[in-house]
Amino acid sequence: MALFEKIVGKTSKATAQASMWAIFAIMFVLVVDIIIRNTTESSALMGTYEMTEMAMIIIIYMGLSVTQYDKDNIHVVMLIEKLPWRVRTFIEAGVYAFTAYLCYMLFYAAFLQSQTVIRTGLKTQVLYLPHWPFVIIMTVGLCVLAIVLTMDTIKYFIMAVKNEKPAAPIEKTEAQKVIEETASIMGASEKN
Repeated sequence: MALFEKIVGKTSKATAQASMWAIFAIMFVLVVDIIIRNTTESSALMGTYEMTEMAMIIIIYMGLSVTQYDKDNIHVVMLIEKLPWRVRTFIEAGVYAFTAYLCYMLFYAAFLQSQTVIRTGLKTQVLYLPHWPFVIIMTVGLCVLAIVLTMDTIKYFIMAVKNEKPAAPIEKTEAQKVIEETASIMGASEKN
């Protein structure tokens, strides 16, 4: 399980890198577009909207799995936080299993859609970018997310059956640390 978790973690981090590069690329395109609009008489950079639209597919679907892997997503635990650890773990495992099932269904639908898009040769209207690479990226992102959710399901079911609590308190992720630091800074500035 540890080797599988390590491989899934590296794959999630790699998809997150693709997402970050897409953010960088779209920021660059938007800055160039703004500079062109403000310094010349011409209109916008041609196809900026399409590039942004296609980059959003990369940004969203490639970033989902690492968010789940790092547990940086939002959890509403008001109803289950008072339950015993074992019951809570079974509930979380069940939620992860259901979510993984939904992701596998979405993955399958995206796979079928990618075949249709490749067959029809669908393209964007201004730049004539083919849609199929982006549909395949969406499919890959959903597949990695489903695998991460499956791993979490197995991990939580094992913890629930063995009635194991995590050995150490779960460390805060970088995103949680940044949020807490920002909140403390904002709280300090409000007092002044």
